[in-house]
Amino acid sequence: MPTEIAVVTFLVGLAATLTASELLVWGLSRLGFKLGLTAGLLGLLTALGADGPEIASATSALFSGAHDIGVGVIIGSNLFNLAALLGLPGIIKGRLPFRKAVPIVDGSASLLMTIVAVGLLSGLISPHATAILFALVLAAYVGLLALPPRLIRRLPLPRSATRGLALLSGQIHPEEMVERPMRAVRGWIPVWFIAPALGVIVAGSVVMVTTAVLLGQRWHVPDTIVGTVALAAITGLPNLYAAVRLAQRGQGATVVSEAFNSNTLNLAVGLGLPALLLGLSVTMPGTSASLPWLVALSLVAVTITSVQGGLTRLGGVAIMLGYAGFLGFLLREAA
Repeated sequence: MPTEIAVVTFLVGLAATLTASELLVWGLSRLGFKLGLTAGLLGLLTALGADGPEIASATSALFSGAHDIGVGVIIGSNLFNLAALLGLPGIIKGRLPFRKAVPIVDGSASLLMTIVAVGLLSGLISPHATAILFALVLAAYVGLLALPPRLIRRLPLPRSATRGLALLSGQIHPEEMVERPMRAVRGWIPVWFIAPALGVIVAGSVVMVTTAVLLGQRWHVPDTIVGTVALAAITGLPNLYAAVRLAQRGQGATVVSEAFNSNTLNLAVGLGLPALLLGLSVTMPGTSASLPWLVALSLVAVTITSVQGGLTRLGGVAIMLGYAGFLGFLLREAA
């Protein structure tokens, strides 16, 4: 395939994937709202829709044998999400307040998943054990999101425990996080877009990965850079767009939840599924060097957002500088 055709094909796949991602977010959000899901679960579904290009690109690369690119997309996407979804909105708005429980709970779930992923990619945890640990963390987190305070109070637990859990549940994802436009729209029409949108995302991601590998080889770009930087940033555009839009509306808690939930889902689906089906347990030098950066930047993001009780310009700059340091390190290692 000529280089010019490959570039055009990549751009067509990108446009189709990003458009389908918006439709998937719309459909999943409408489905969750119609089913009466809590605000937290609704946010998780929305994050899953926005993560469609990242997860599909990563799994497509992994199942095709391009492990460095596939794992690179997941690690790079998570690092990009922290910088673009938490750093950039803080810089733009200057101050986005929210309850401290939001980053502590959402960030802790993401951090636990990251630590398990480090164990898998370092060869310390087996693929099947990784899948089980991913499932346990995700189940506990989803369980906390799924139970509204009124149901928590009915649990057969000591009164002090139910009171604490109900208070925590109400603080993490209050019902105000559900946008008014979603309440106003009626009907099931957006739900019908879910299946075709998924098909377009998968097909577009296969096209993107195939052409990206081809262009990387022709331009002598290492697979690690192709996956961890280029594809990770490009497939993260739906998340970036949503975060900036939410930040402009002053919805800081939703921005933070989207960032950490996206990272949690990237690891659970983008690494958990290939680990279970492919037995992904090899240590990859090209991507393992990025793991300490992901753990460190995740800790920095959770600490900054929880201590400050919001996104601030100073905190945003610190997170962005951390990501810039990672890019510099990666480019130096690839040289």
